Amino acid sequence: MADHIGPQTHKGVTPAHRSMAWRKAPSQRSAPPRLSPSKRAMATLFTQGPPWRPTTTVRKAMRTRSKLLMAAIAAIAVLGTAVTSATASRLEVPNFERGFRIQWTALTLEAAGVRIVCPVTLSGSFSARSIVKRAGERIGAVTAAAVGSCTEGAATALTETLPWEVTYNSFEGTLPSITGVRLNLVRSSFQASNGGITCLARTEVSRPARGIARVASGAVTGFRADETATISTTGGFFCTLGGPAHFAGEATFIRTSEGGSAIELRLI
Repeated sequence: MADHIGPQTHKGVTPAHRSMAWRKAPSQRSAPPRLSPSKRAMATLFTQGPPWRPTTTVRKAMRTRSKLLMAAIAAIAVLGTAVTSATASRLEVPNFERGFRIQWTALTLEAAGVRIVCPVTLSGSFSARSIVKRAGERIGAVTAAAVGSCTEGAATALTETLPWEVTYNSFEGTLPSITGVRLNLVRSSFQASNGGITCLARTEVSRPARGIARVASGAVTGFRADETATISTTGGFFCTLGGPAHFAGEATFIRTSEGGSAIELRLI
């Protein structure tokens, strides 16, 4: 059996041999093995610990910041809506040059229970393409009025008093989406009679007749007389005794005078 020269390790490599190997020049040393991305991640996890996690204080600060950010976004949205509503200060009628025509098959004038029911047609023009949305602002004028054969009583439009002024009153709905526009009819005059009594019904700035134009999708879709608006009647004891009168009735037709198209109406 051969004599042992000195202590040996696995496969006959002595500590001395190992020491000599590490004293080699750097250029002669073998490079460390290259790790794949997944192995590098595993090595980082074992040497540095799991990824950083925020503390309770930091998490609370992050939640507070998120809430403030959401509140700011909501405030900007509300402000945008408010600005839109505030800037919608005018009414626009894009096809204003075609005028308007309104017809009733049964427009009622009533005072103290006495009714006059007649077909009525009003035609007129708009003052401009757009008007300020302000009470009393002039929108246009009725330039022609006709009363047909009445089913109750009798009435005549006093055309010598034309033109009759049409002004803006108010709107229905919520800005910027309106559902209706209230209009005043000023200085209109009708002579009405029933049961041997003849009265003069006249509208004034302080007591105008009123109509409500329904609006949908940027166009007028209907029109009715507002029965809550009362007007004065004169002509004698019984006319005064009857007290204020009012118009009532749904129009059967409202279109442009020229072409018979829908009247366009929108806020700008």
